[in-house]
Amino acid sequence: MSYTQLTQGERYHIQYLSRHCTVTEIAKQLNRHKSTISREIRRHRTQGQQYSAEKAQRQSQTIKQRKRQPYKLDSQLIQHIDTLIRRKLSPEQVCAYLCKHHQITLHHSTIYRYLRQDKSNGSTLWQHLRICSKPYRKRYGSTWTRGKVPNRVGIENRPAIVD
Repeated sequence: MSYTQLTQGERYHIQYLSRHCTVTEIAKQLNRHKSTISREIRRHRTQGQQYSAEKAQRQSQTIKQRKRQPYKLDSQLIQHIDTLIRRKLSPEQVCAYLCKHHQITLHHSTIYRYLRQDKSNGSTLWQHLRICSKPYRKRYGSTWTRGKVPNRVGIENRPAIVD
């Protein structure tokens, strides 16, 4: 079952029906689960213990607007990252610096991804890293290769002179 938020119309239905119907009846009419309806009513009651559709819709809109959008690496942010990497800061330290001084929350893997892309484009910024990382590879689906001798001749295939 997919997740869908309550619409403004459904909230007005809940407000109207909550005056004289049970939560189960409201849920059946709106084709929603009764826990969805009961949570909605409990969250958005006014002082007089009545459900308010306007209050619920306003809170939903403010939560939607407050939701943090992921950062796109724009040219100004890339310039900050470049100068900090050239000063021999690690990507983790770059993230901490940007958070402290510019209120930009960024994950260090985003910086590593940018450096990998930059390296494939021919840039030398990756050489300013204090520790050059191993090439990135996905872990799943790989076979164990450690401890295997390449082109090994089995003991049963050895010549008799060795014995």
